[in-house]
Amino acid sequence: MKINLKLGDIYQLESELSGNQQLGQKGVLNQNISVLTKFRLSETLKVLQEHKALVDETRNTLIKKYGSEDEETKQIKIEPFKSEGVLSDEFVSFNQELDSILKEEREINFFQFKIEDFDFKSEETYPVLFKVLSELEKE
Repeated sequence: MKINLKLGDIYQLESELSGNQQLGQKGVLNQNISVLTKFRLSETLKVLQEHKALVDETRNTLIKKYGSEDEETKQIKIEPFKSEGVLSDEFVSFNQELDSILKEEREINFFQFKIEDFDFKSEETYPVLFKVLSELEKE
């Protein structure tokens, strides 16, 4: 089944499925779910990762466009403030362009999962996955 998701949601869903080590999240694929469900999710994950890679590439391009090189670290960064409490024009423009990209929608194929396929106990939450599962249940 095909579902339209915003790139921002795709970015989040990829993290929900694969986990996020920096945040200490295991991800759904590392939970106690059936091998078949993991296989089907892994197929979807590959597509999500392609979209995430394009968003990351575009974000890096925007950082180069609006940022400047830090003399100490030699990294390109965008100064968020031009003075105390006043956002820099570069930061505002960067966020506006990135936000417009993250609002773009893409059609993603999902297997007809059921909520029961994800019967595991976890302290983690998966808001985008639950949203997708709700859409799948309606069909």
